[in-house]
Amino acid sequence: VNDTHKREQVDTEKATFELNYKKVQTFHSSDPITLNIGGKKYCTTLDTLTKHRHSFLGSMFGGYIPLKPCKDGSFFIDRDGANFHYILNFLRTGELIIPKNKPHLIEMLLLEAEFYQIENLLAKLHNIQKIDQAIKTPLFDTIILPSNKPEFAEKLNEWAGCQNDQKWKLLFRGSRDGFKASDFHQKCD
Repeated sequence: VNDTHKREQVDTEKATFELNYKKVQTFHSSDPITLNIGGKKYCTTLDTLTKHRHSFLGSMFGGYIPLKPCKDGSFFIDRDGANFHYILNFLRTGELIIPKNKPHLIEMLLLEAEFYQIENLLAKLHNIQKIDQAIKTPLFDTIILPSNKPEFAEKLNEWAGCQNDQKWKLLFRGSRDGFKASDFHQKCD
């Protein structure tokens, strides 16, 4: 039993080491590349920039186009540098994480994603735009159980097998609380 436990522990440590080794190789696979996007500098790797081969950055850094860096060694692109970190983080992780309190950011990122020709990012942004449009439709502005419609509460009580005096509280609403599963579980677990 003791040998089995030690073997499992060694296997676990080995798997963890191999995973971390791969991560380190990804981060240190090439010298950092400095981008100057509209005056704001970003450092990243060649792997990140060429992750989407058919994108503008993939073509630019994939060896298809001869490049000449600026005097400081950076590569200048005349685009909005303030929001490029969203693009770069998407290239790194495949995830788009943007704050909810910036309503015009989606449109700005769409312009940048179109310029950089990152198809997966464009698809995600278009999907967010569709969801935002759906939220603005009258259906999403209604109250789920309005007090002037007691028959709604009665029907819900009937479905749930509760007494008619059951008080209901809306715990989660996607248009208010977010559409990710983690948003739902944060409110309802």
